Amino acid sequence: MWSRPRRRALARWEGRHLVYTTGIGDPAKRWSRVHVDDLADAYVRILDNPAAVEGETFVIADEQRLTALDMQRTAIRAAGHMGEVARESAEAGGMLQLAADQDELVTSAKAHRLLNWTPRHISFTDAPTRHYRAWKAAQPFSAR
Repeated sequence: MWSRPRRRALARWEGRHLVYTTGIGDPAKRWSRVHVDDLADAYVRILDNPAAVEGETFVIADEQRLTALDMQRTAIRAAGHMGEVARESAEAGGMLQLAADQDELVTSAKAHRLLNWTPRHISFTDAPTRHYRAWKAAQPFSAR
């Protein structure tokens, strides 16, 4: 998560400089994730044969189970920060951070079975520099 000055976030930019990194809550929490292109692929599979999945509900995520701290360390290293991730309590982050301060893992077994869907993209942590470059290229010129 990236933010303008004076907002809590994993990293904060002042001009072009990354000035600190902070993780909020339990560093061992894990959340399910999915690459946007893999999610789009699942939608296309549903739209290609709507009668076959009528009335069904799907959860779409990859099977990786990375901790928040692993993701945070990888992200800040890709951005060039070699220091440790500072910690704040979830309570300090407010009600939303407190509610999200737990494992939130799902399975896409139903999508695998009924849609023949499998995520094709590698983990963020397998190519963090590539993902960071893509993020950086997508930023408005003033944030680069």
